Amino acid sequence: MTKPTKAKPILGIRPSNDTELMRSFVPGMAPGQSGPIPTAEAASAPAHAPHQAPPAATDFAVGSVVDVPLHLIAENDWGARVFYSAEEIDEMAASLRDGQNVDAAGYVDGGRVILDDGQKRARGARVAGLATLRVRIDPPPSSPLQAYLRSRRYNAHRSNETVLDNAVRWSKLLAEKAVDSQGALATTLGVKDSELSMVLGLNRIPSRVQSHMKERPRACVKSIAFLIGTMFSRRSDKALDIEPEKLEDIAIDIIERIQTDELTRAQVDRLIAARTTPPRQRARPETREIRFGQAKGTIKVFPTKGQLEFSIKGVPQERLDGLRVALEGAIGKVQES
Repeated sequence: MTKPTKAKPILGIRPSNDTELMRSFVPGMAPGQSGPIPTAEAASAPAHAPHQAPPAATDFAVGSVVDVPLHLIAENDWGARVFYSAEEIDEMAASLRDGQNVDAAGYVDGGRVILDDGQKRARGARVAGLATLRVRIDPPPSSPLQAYLRSRRYNAHRSNETVLDNAVRWSKLLAEKAVDSQGALATTLGVKDSELSMVLGLNRIPSRVQSHMKERPRACVKSIAFLIGTMFSRRSDKALDIEPEKLEDIAIDIIERIQTDELTRAQVDRLIAARTTPPRQRARPETREIRFGQAKGTIKVFPTKGQLEFSIKGVPQERLDGLRVALEGAIGKVQES
């Protein structure tokens, strides 16, 4: 009777235990074969034999958990998160060097694995110099809207997207007709039309300023981000006599203050007003000097205020009443004319 042979592991699929994993990496040692502990040189050999093709994404079955080579992982254009700070990517890289605790999730499309969940882990894996990322394979989404909503649901249990992420993705959904209208999108997302409009307005913030915001979480808090957005609204563009590049510099300075000084919304509002409101121009009066005998005086006229001031010093006491009567008479004549 011929002895049955054991099935070979599927390329890219994690073996069921560490022993099988090590043996599958040692050329010439079949699963179940006993022998000495593999050397470091043998353990570092490729997982597939030289005559075999490397695993392709099309080999990954829905429902399987696969160690996907990083070169087969592509960015998700509909992922709920767009911006990642360098700090959080570095933290993820450090964590992954100690092992991946949570599977990513993605689907196969065009020979690549598109991540529904785990884009930060993929970026961290690249920074850490890892070769693969463990991914659970999901069915492909039926539409771009479903792809976005699925990613958004995953993020609700991971790291929530910011209003800047929402601004980019919601605008993309509308621009590419993934939804019928802005109202339909608001209904789908469960937000008010007014909030949706305010979030979309954040797309007016220049990319240089957005890049600065994403590295400073306090600036991405919804209420504060909206205030920063008002600096670049159409109304502000017309009202503020500030060069665009200068306005960006002001915004970046304010964002830095928000983060370092932990400013509240009210403090940010006052700071923006102080940095963008032009200083008041003091009304300069038309001034005339007059003489009354040896006395010297001035008449100041403020045309924009509708104000006239008259003062004189050094008038002899016995002539004050006569001067007052003359002034009152002159004012009376002007009123009658």
